[in-house]
Amino acid sequence: MCPDAATGTLAPMPWDRTRLTADGFTGWIRISDLPRADVPSGAGVYVVVRENTLPPRFRATNPGGRASEKDPTVPVAELREAWVDGAEVLFVGRATRGVGKRQGLAKRLAELRRFGLGQTGNHWGGRYVWQLADSDDLLVAWKETGEADPEEVAAQLLARFEVDHGQLPFANLVRGSATATQLPQIRAARVEDIEEVVELWTRAGENRGRPADRPDLVRLLIERDPEALLLAVDDGVVVGSVIAGWDGWRASLYRLAVAPEHRRRGTARLLVGRAEARLKAFGASRIHAMVLEENQDGHGLWQALGYTPQPDWRRWVKATR
Repeated sequence: MCPDAATGTLAPMPWDRTRLTADGFTGWIRISDLPRADVPSGAGVYVVVRENTLPPRFRATNPGGRASEKDPTVPVAELREAWVDGAEVLFVGRATRGVGKRQGLAKRLAELRRFGLGQTGNHWGGRYVWQLADSDDLLVAWKETGEADPEEVAAQLLARFEVDHGQLPFANLVRGSATATQLPQIRAARVEDIEEVVELWTRAGENRGRPADRPDLVRLLIERDPEALLLAVDDGVVVGSVIAGWDGWRASLYRLAVAPEHRRRGTARLLVGRAEARLKAFGASRIHAMVLEENQDGHGLWQALGYTPQPDWRRWVKATR
């Protein structure tokens, strides 16, 4: 395996109230209580949080306001697909600097509340949160950004969340502008990627100590399970890979590899997060990762992701050709 090295990779961030408070977020009030809160009028970022750990229930219709007569209702199946298990943060937003008492964060959060009450308003983003059956209990917290650009700060938060969870927060439908340049796209491999994937594995050291991979075998993998081989693609170039294998009984991760020049950027964590989401969707309750004993850098990353070695068994191999 050739994942990002442990030194310099981003540690997983607990997206909960304790961690965010330590990071400078304050407020932590119900959205319905915003009119009675002393929300600052400066520029900043804010989060919508659900502290309830029970599985979500969704309304069939969204009570939020209409934007240009558009209905904010989303099919429940789409909401379930967007849900991020284990993350209390549902939405990350930002407010530009304003003038006057009800500007900046104060104005933007007031728009959020009014939209949830069904009033026509300028807060179409984040509309998914209002279709939660317990949306009345959602909390909001904020953080002023001072001289920093709130769009850049929000984009960095979204990038960090996507690295940790393999996808954006539940109600964030698009990346911030800065995020789009910070993280590669994660997608399934295509037949036309095969030569580039094999070349990546060679450069990343994935073929060291064993027979080189053959393009025809990679093609067989793609044809058998088109979603198994996940790639990280940066500006059209394949810079990372992982195989998320599911045989109906066991879930396994193989060939986590990142191009040397793209390491220590969170690419491996993003790949693993997306692979885990795929395997969990199949019903996997435990995931095995194949990690070379000599890959000490990789051991640190896997441990940071919550994986532990199993000392009580060893993998046995038999060549068939």
